[in-house]
Amino acid sequence: MSSAPDALADARARFHVERRPRLFRLVAEGAWTTRDAARLDAELHAVQLGDAVDAEIDGSGLQRIDSAGAWLLVRTKREWEGRGKRVGEIKQRAVDAGQLDLAD
Repeated sequence: MSSAPDALADARARFHVERRPRLFRLVAEGAWTTRDAARLDAELHAVQLGDAVDAEIDGSGLQRIDSAGAWLLVRTKREWEGRGKRVGEIKQRAVDAGQLDLAD
């Protein structure tokens, strides 16, 4: 059983990146909500894609997402496409797919 502080830490919005030959992946986890939007915004702007041709945004590990979190993911996708990267649809849990439309 986890304690309340542990549960809160697990829910905090975060992401990590994975680099593979020609592919850059951003994996979003936790609760992407208004609470962490400003921090996430700054961190997302600092991401360097390098020479990857393709990029993916994987939101299947999100525990919660609100409109601010959704906008950050959609905006990031559009920015990467504007830099010439091929970005597929934002991956999300099947359970959330009907709640937020993350497609362009």
